[in-house]
Amino acid sequence: MSGVPAQVAGRPAGVLTSRVVRAAYEISWRDRLHHTVLASRRMNTSLGHTILILALYVLAAARVTRLINFDTVLDPLRLWIARRAQTAKRAQDEASVAGQRVAAASAGRRMGRWNTLASFLGCPWCVGFWISVGGAFVAVWLVQWQWWCVAPVALACSHLVGVMAPLSSDEDIEIVSD
Repeated sequence: MSGVPAQVAGRPAGVLTSRVVRAAYEISWRDRLHHTVLASRRMNTSLGHTILILALYVLAAARVTRLINFDTVLDPLRLWIARRAQTAKRAQDEASVAGQRVAAASAGRRMGRWNTLASFLGCPWCVGFWISVGGAFVAVWLVQWQWWCVAPVALACSHLVGVMAPLSSDEDIEIVSD
């Protein structure tokens, strides 16, 4: 005989051997996949590299926040939102004068939504928070930290962006109706 017992642990030897081989194959396949994915993501994660990525992340978030809040490139968008709020205000006033309470309430809610959006786009703390949350996923992935680091990194970046915003604003923006 070949030296393989006919039964191992009450099962035929061939069944046990095939399960062991299958389990070993699955483990080696998972290990190879895991190492391949990690090797493709592997970067130099020294302290200097981590600080560089986080500093670039904060500066990029501050720049995008300034773009949304103050830059003239997005003036047409901010003016469009302000015009929509003014149009809703006029519709509310006209409906109130005409005694149409339902239409006035609807126009008032519409005006409130447009004013909230305009206020949001002018608030560096608000915009900075959402930009920071969006970018934190990329920053944490690049420095290869655990997923739970997204929230603290986003909050820290948001705070820095909010504190830096007054330092970069040129002037207060005021929308004047024609």
